[in-house]
Amino acid sequence: MYRKDLQYYKFCLYGFLKNLRFFEPFFILFLRYKGLSFTQIGILYATREITTNLFEIPSGLMADSVGRKKSLLFSYVMYIVSYVIFAFGAVFWIFFIAIIFYGIADAFRSGTNKAMIYHYLEVKGWSDFKVDYYGHTRSCSQLGSALSSLVAAFLVFTTNNYTSIYLYTIVPYVLGFLLIASYPKWIDKDIKHKGGQITAGEVLREFWHTVKNWTALRYLTNLSLVEAYFKALKDYIQPLIKQMALSLPLVWLATMTDKQKITVWIGIVYFVVYILSSYASRHASHLIKLKNDLAFWVNGLLMFILVLGMGSGLLEHYDRLVWAVVLFMAIFIIHNMRKPISVAYLNKIFRTEIFASGVSTQNQIKTLLSAAISLGLGAMADWLGVAWAIIGISVILLTFSLFIPVGRN
Repeated sequence: MYRKDLQYYKFCLYGFLKNLRFFEPFFILFLRYKGLSFTQIGILYATREITTNLFEIPSGLMADSVGRKKSLLFSYVMYIVSYVIFAFGAVFWIFFIAIIFYGIADAFRSGTNKAMIYHYLEVKGWSDFKVDYYGHTRSCSQLGSALSSLVAAFLVFTTNNYTSIYLYTIVPYVLGFLLIASYPKWIDKDIKHKGGQITAGEVLREFWHTVKNWTALRYLTNLSLVEAYFKALKDYIQPLIKQMALSLPLVWLATMTDKQKITVWIGIVYFVVYILSSYASRHASHLIKLKNDLAFWVNGLLMFILVLGMGSGLLEHYDRLVWAVVLFMAIFIIHNMRKPISVAYLNKIFRTEIFASGVSTQNQIKTLLSAAISLGLGAMADWLGVAWAIIGISVILLTFSLFIPVGRN
C-alpha cells in the first residue's frame, strides 16, 4: 500500500486549489447576462478547445523533455491573465481573447500533474495503486469544487453581480502557483532514459508510434469522448437550474428576487453534486474490486453517461425539471467515477516517461471532439432549445460510441 506522505498531501492540495474556480457555476449565466447568444457561447467553448488543441502536443513535449513544473507554473500565469480579462470584459471579442489565454493554460496544465503523480508512484514502487491514489487526489479536487460553489453563491448573492467572482478566483491560483513551486526538483527533472533526460525527439517518435496505430487511436477516442461530452455539456445545467429555481413554489424563497433564487439553487446543486462526485472519485477503485476489468468499466460507463444525458434532455422537454437536474447531477458523479479508471487505462498505452505526451495526445482528440460538440450544442440550443440540443447530441454520440470500444489487451 502507498504511504500518505507530504507529497501526497501536496498533490491533494493542488487539486483542491485548482478547482476553486468561483466563476464556474455561473459561467453560462454570466455570458448570457453580458448579452451573448448560445451560438456565441458555443463559439467561445470551441475557441477554447481549438486553442488547447493547437498547444496540446507542444505543451506535452515541453513537459516531458524540459520540465513539468515549468509547464504547470506557466499555465497558472495564463489562467490568471484570463481571469483578469474576463473580470473587466464586457463584449464578445474581449471574452474571445480571454478564452484563448484560458485554452493555452489548459494545454500546459492537462496531463502534466497526472504525469508527475504516476512518475512519483513508479519511483516509490506504488504503481499498483494508481486508480486508488489518483482517485484520492481527484476527490480533493471535487471537494474544492464543492466549496467553490458555496463561496461563489455567497459572493453573487451578496454582491448581486457575476463579475467579482473572477477576481476572487485569482487568490487560490496564486496559492496554487506557490504550491507547485514547492514540489521537489526530482519530479521535474528526473525523467531518465539511457542515462540522460529524455529528448523531445524521442518523445515525438514515441507519440507518432502510438497514434499511427489504429487500435490505440480508437482507444484514445473512446477515452476522450466522455471528457469532451462532459466538458461541452456540464455548464448547461445552469440554465436548467435557473428554470427549476423560478418554477418551484417554495415558501422560503418567496421574499427573494429571481436572481437570488437562482443563486441559492445553483449553490445547493453544485455543492451536492461535487460532494457526491468527490465520494465517487475516491471510491472508483471499488469498481475494480467488484470486477477487475478496466475495459468493461471504460466502455460501460461511457454509454451510461450518454444515456443519462439523453434522459435529462427528455425530462427537461417535458418540464420534469427536478428529475432532469437529478440526471444531470448523475452525469457529474459517474464521470468522476470513470475518470480515475480511464486514466489508469491510458497509462497502459503510454509508458510513464512520456505520459504527459500521452495525455496530451488524448486531449488533442478530446479538444477536437469538444469543439464540435460545443458548436453543435450552441447552434442547436438557439434553434431548437437547450433540451432538444442535449437530446440530439447525446443520441449522435451514443451511436458513435458503439464503434469505438476499448479492448482488454
